[in-house]
Amino acid sequence: MEGFAALGVVVNVAQVLEYGFKLLQKSGNLRDVGVLDPDLDNDARRVRTLAASLSTQALPTSHEGLQNLALQCVEVSAELIEELDALRVTDPKSKRQRVMAIWKSERRKKHIDTLEKRLNSYKTQLNLHLSSLSR
Repeated sequence: MEGFAALGVVVNVAQVLEYGFKLLQKSGNLRDVGVLDPDLDNDARRVRTLAASLSTQALPTSHEGLQNLALQCVEVSAELIEELDALRVTDPKSKRQRVMAIWKSERRKKHIDTLEKRLNSYKTQLNLHLSSLSR
């Protein structure tokens, strides 16, 4: 029984360390790049640009679903970018600003994760639509 208790303590310590490392990584990203998750920020901006160009193109009525999907993708990516921009720091060297941005991001994590999942879903659907058009 004592072995399981010790294992439980070790697992809890590992989880705390992992969480701490993630927070340090976010702080490093803020210091180096100015955003918490540069990959997510770049991806959202790239998808918004692509989807915006698709939504404004004159497509045949048979591709109306593609345009609607592109519009939804633009909306979600714009909302995600807005959330990420709200977490940017004006002075990346300021520890206080970085701590506040990380704290805000932890409070908004569920909403940001939801937006990221929706955006990934729309990206997958756009890829399927575009690949079916190329055939």
